[in-house]
Amino acid sequence: MKEQTEEEKKTQQSRLRIFTTWQKEMCWQKVRLYSLTLGGKARPIYGRDPERWRLDALGNPVMNALRGCPGPYCHEYDHIVPFSKGGETVVENCQILQSSVNRYKSNKTELTMDEMNTASTKVTPTRKDADNNAVGLVREMDFLEYAAYGNVRRVDESFSNHLD
Repeated sequence: MKEQTEEEKKTQQSRLRIFTTWQKEMCWQKVRLYSLTLGGKARPIYGRDPERWRLDALGNPVMNALRGCPGPYCHEYDHIVPFSKGGETVVENCQILQSSVNRYKSNKTELTMDEMNTASTKVTPTRKDADNNAVGLVREMDFLEYAAYGNVRRVDESFSNHLD
């Protein structure tokens, strides 16, 4: 591996490593707006407010309010090309990953989606209704959203200010 020159070290130190608030907002919006066009798994979750919920690049449900925590609905803003490998801290190099996946990915560049998927904390429904719908998962997501935002907002319904 080639050793960095002093000038390269100074340049890397002067670069911003952490995404700004604006970049994070744009990263969330970018995925929400363009993921279906790009054909990736990152997409809004049917029936959920896309400002609050979406699926990450691997299809894991994540909540906008839960950042940097270790739980299954938590996410982090990831450099697609790692910062330590020359990746820039720009919206085009940003993706949202479930926290456990992002920490597993670290600064690796050769991982396949299947390899990253092994680090996903899978969320499974606790109960299914007669039509095989994931009732337990829906209730769990409702509860988390209510705790974080004080209400449950659906795209196909008006606001729900209480849990039924």
